[in-house]
Parts: sequence; C-alpha cells; structure tokens
Amino acid sequence: MKYRFNCECGKMYDSNDESMACPSCQKENSTEGFGIIQLNRPSNYIGCLVKMNIFIDDQPYGPLADSSSIKLVVPYGTHKLRTNMSTVKRCKDQEVILSAEEPVAYFKTGVDFFGTQINISPSTKEKMPAK
Repeated sequence: MKYRFNCECGKMYDSNDESMACPSCQKENSTEGFGIIQLNRPSNYIGCLVKMNIFIDDQPYGPLADSSSIKLVVPYGTHKLRTNMSTVKRCKDQEVILSAEEPVAYFKTGVDFFGTQINISPSTKEKMPAK
C-alpha cells in the first residue's frame, strides 16, 4: 500500500516507502513524527469507473480508485476527512484525531446502495486490506 505525501513545496506524490525525497524540490519527507489516515475504498459496482477525490481540511489530497487503499501522511492534530466524486458529491465530513499515542486512523469509504451519498466509516486495522 502506498503512502501519499503532501510536500511543503505543494507537490503531492505517492511512495512505496515510509520516506522519500520530493520529486519536485528534493526535500526528504517521512512518516516519522506524522499521523497516518489509512483510507480503503472497497470494490463497488456503483461508481466503480469514477475516481473518488480525497479532501483533508478542505484541501485536495488526490484521487482514490475503486478497490484501492492509500495511507495519507498528515500532521498530528484534528482533521476533517471528506471524499467526493463527479457523479456523487454528498458526503458527511469525518473528524480524525491523530497523536503520538494514536498515530493511525482507519476508514472505509464508498457510495451508498442508492448511489446518492458517499459514506466514510471508521474501521480497524484488522478489517483493512493487507496491501
């Protein structure tokens, strides 16, 4: 599963490793001292061809394809997590609190049965995909 870094220079990039230099400014970014929001989008026939957009504190954090997961690297603190799609825009914000004691939060997201709203629900490490 990839880590998604949001560098100080404004470049967002994915990495297979817990640290990697930014392709734009070459600054080394790492998960050390940061929290992680692990977001999983299980496969669903409703909207499966449309990428889901991730927002943290109303800032874009890139797309999430159907049947995929990502680890979003963010500072410790309280954050607002939201997702949307071009076909479904309704989503209730999910509050996330990350700290040195609780550095990882797990969530699943997807379109509801009727295709009218995107849901984000807390999950556990055991219920998340291994890769």
